[in-house]
Amino acid sequence: MRSTKVVGGCSQDSRPREHAINIAMLSAEVTNWEVFLKSHLDIMNDRFDRMSDGSYAYAQRKTYIKELEELDINVLDLLIGISLRVENPAKNHYYGSIGRLGRAISESKNKEDFKTQILSMVEDKELDNYNRILAYFLFVSYNNYLDNKDEQNENIKQLETSIMTLPDFFFKGQNNKKKKPTNI
Repeated sequence: MRSTKVVGGCSQDSRPREHAINIAMLSAEVTNWEVFLKSHLDIMNDRFDRMSDGSYAYAQRKTYIKELEELDINVLDLLIGISLRVENPAKNHYYGSIGRLGRAISESKNKEDFKTQILSMVEDKELDNYNRILAYFLFVSYNNYLDNKDEQNENIKQLETSIMTLPDFFFKGQNNKKKKPTNI
C-alpha cells in the first residue's frame, strides 16, 4: 500500500487522505507503529499531492489529533519535536507544517500545556533564534484557529510579553526599541 502514490484530482479529493488512513489502520492492526505514526502525521500535516489545492477545501480536512491523544503517545513532545528544525537530523526525521500543527494544537484536549510550552520556547534564551521564531509562528497559528475571541486576545497579550525576551535585532526598524508588534 505504501508504494502506491495516490494523487488528488483537486483540493476536495479525499482519496489521498483515505489511502493514508487505510495505511495507518492496517499498520496499527499489524503493530507496525513506525508506519502508523508516519501515516498519521502525514494525515495531520496534510502532506499529500493534489492537482490543485484551493484553500476553500482546507476546513474540511481534519487533523486527527484526538486519535493520537487516545494512544499512549506523548503528543506534546511529538508535535513540538516535529516543529523544531535541527542541523543534522536523522535520515527519517519528520518535519511538521507549522500551520497544520497550530491547527492540531487548537483541537487538542491539552492545548493549555501546548500553549505554556510554546511560550516558554519563545522566551528560552538557550534555544536558537530560528526555533524561537518558529515557536512564535506556531503560537500565532494555534491562536488563529481558536474560536473564542476573548481567549485569542488574552493569548496575544501573553505572546506580546514573551516576545519581549527576543534579541533586540528582531525589533530593528522599530526605532531599535522593543515595543508591541503590530502584526500578531
